Amino acid sequence: MNKYTLQILFSIILVNGLLLSLSLLGPDFTIKSPIDGEEFVISFPDVRESLFKSAQQNNENAENFLSKYDDSEEIEPETSTKDNGNEGLDDFLTNPEADGERALDIFFKALKNESESRVVRVAHYGDSQIEGDRITSYLREFFQKEFGGEGVGYVPVDDITDNVNYFRSTSGNWERYNVFNHGYSSGKYALSGLVFKYGNGKKEKKEDKGKDNGNDEQTTPEEDVKDGESPIEEKIEPEETIPPDTSGGSLFSSKNSFYLADSYNFLSSAKKQKPKKKKTASLRGSVTLNFGKAVKFSKIGVFYGKTGSNAQVKISDLKSGDEISTVGLEGGSPFGLKYVKYRGNGSTIRFDIRTGINPEIYGFFFDGNNGVQIDNLAIRGHSGDGLLKIDKNYLQAQYDDLNVKLIILQFGMNVMPTIHKESDLERVKKYYSNLFSGMKSRAKNASILVIGPGDMGVIRRGSNVSHPFIGRVVEIMKQCAIENGCAFWDTYHLMGGENSIAAWAQKGYAARDGHFINRGQKIIAAELFKGINGAYKEYLDRIKIN
Repeated sequence: MNKYTLQILFSIILVNGLLLSLSLLGPDFTIKSPIDGEEFVISFPDVRESLFKSAQQNNENAENFLSKYDDSEEIEPETSTKDNGNEGLDDFLTNPEADGERALDIFFKALKNESESRVVRVAHYGDSQIEGDRITSYLREFFQKEFGGEGVGYVPVDDITDNVNYFRSTSGNWERYNVFNHGYSSGKYALSGLVFKYGNGKKEKKEDKGKDNGNDEQTTPEEDVKDGESPIEEKIEPEETIPPDTSGGSLFSSKNSFYLADSYNFLSSAKKQKPKKKKTASLRGSVTLNFGKAVKFSKIGVFYGKTGSNAQVKISDLKSGDEISTVGLEGGSPFGLKYVKYRGNGSTIRFDIRTGINPEIYGFFFDGNNGVQIDNLAIRGHSGDGLLKIDKNYLQAQYDDLNVKLIILQFGMNVMPTIHKESDLERVKKYYSNLFSGMKSRAKNASILVIGPGDMGVIRRGSNVSHPFIGRVVEIMKQCAIENGCAFWDTYHLMGGENSIAAWAQKGYAARDGHFINRGQKIIAAELFKGINGAYKEYLDRIKIN
């Protein structure tokens, strides 16, 4: 072997040794350009993925946790007895103390003193993780079994996904405005972050510019002649099928929205409607909701904002053929909620709305007379910051009027695709600190519980592993929550921590991207209820001592 061959061999060994060293430091490397100082990322093969691939995919914590649910037919919350000091009664619930009280005490006080005489309401905000009443429906079931209550709470006029509790059909070319990516100039949104208006007819000019022309609206044409009245004046024809809104929020670029269509199918068909323009003396539209037999409620509410003085809503039970009531929606007040009594279950409820001026319809409520109600307030792709677009005083007034005593903020998934390097985490910290402090100022008479994101998988060299920054984001959210007087529930460590998503996905409890599916939704709801209920029992013991 001559010296030139040896030099080439030595060079190859040296280069490979250098690459091996870099891979051990991490698969992604951020360096600065010596010319303009701009940062860019270089990816190296991570030798650890090859050497320890099986270990990454076999998370013992996750396996041990899920084993208790593998053979059980029914999933029911366990009663927690572990005292963890200021951490509450659950390993994963942090209930910080400030000024002699803890973050969840406002909610617990209402549970104790009010739930037998009136509805204690919980506002459950989130993104696609909870849309369609996913997770929320199970959490509601557990709370109502323990503390009483009935119904499904808030129902929007329309949505971009199906709901687990009902089938919905609409007529009237409803247009959907939301806090996420479409502005509504007045800031007078419902607490859900939504407003619904007719797609044609009279409009106020200052509100026209806030029209939601995005791809997240869905209407279903329906002939409005079932009750013997004349059909609606506007004939609506479908134009084209478009995908639902999957953009990534106002703070983060839409191109970075965290969405894997192959791992979980949460698409529903959406129709963009093209109305035929006709001059009409009045505007009419309808919403029909077909509930399953298991859904019971004793009150039906119409929730609205600014309306014309002649606005009316006829509420009918199509199953029995009876008119339940016709309610007038008085104009002039900031918002209104009209309840009517109802007895029955497994019903098909229809709302016929008639007005001369385009109203602001927020949605409907299906409640009991007491106990706990949990409203599902999900907007796909939302990261939470849109809630701060709602007029501060307007939102506070809704919380107080509806007796909202607990606000759950379940976000985080849509932030992850925007994080590529260490310096991005500072932006995330500022973001969540602003969101949590802003919500505290809008909900002075309610507790706030932040739910951190669970483990989220990415594919690296054929292996499903955790997003490299998910653990750091969870810690940041926890820190920001505590600093702003909010409770925090740690989904990530409950699942088993790093690389636990592989075990959940393998059992069919979650998609690879982190969306909970099937039994996984109910497991999360059961464990969350266990933590909250355990902290409630600690509260009862604490006030006895004091």
